[in-house]
Amino acid sequence: MLANSRGALVSIQARDFERAVTFYTEVLGLALSFRHGSLWAEVRAPGLTVGIETAGDGTVVGGGTTSVVFEVSDIARVVDGLRARGVSFLGPVQETFYGKTASFSDCEGNPILLIEPLGAVEEPRRTRKAAAKPKRKRTASAARTQRGGGKAKSKARRGKGRR
Repeated sequence: MLANSRGALVSIQARDFERAVTFYTEVLGLALSFRHGSLWAEVRAPGLTVGIETAGDGTVVGGGTTSVVFEVSDIARVVDGLRARGVSFLGPVQETFYGKTASFSDCEGNPILLIEPLGAVEEPRRTRKAAAKPKRKRTASAARTQRGGGKAKSKARRGKGRR
């Protein structure tokens, strides 16, 4: 049912909305794509939109079990870059059966995971051979039409179209 939806996003709650927007745009480097004052903002990464919403009173913020996961091609370089911007990781880069991972939390305590998949290779683009279009027989009238003639002109040339 949702396979044909127009898109999807992950939404996080933030007690300090401005700090969260700054974290996702300036620290993580995501592009701010939409903002509605201090209530809602959207930031984008390839294939992902993160919605940032001002948390209402009594809303639990951060520490959830759902993680935002970013797939990267060079985890060591990304970890070093984020550390230089003040991000504290929850431990060293881990090697798992599916690749290398590193975890940290955003400024509101929401878990974020980086993954460099094992043997990450871009899939080759699938190409389809264009279906051969059947060639149409070129009729005499079609040839005349391409030259700018047609029935009226061809009749006129033969003298049959005029009275």
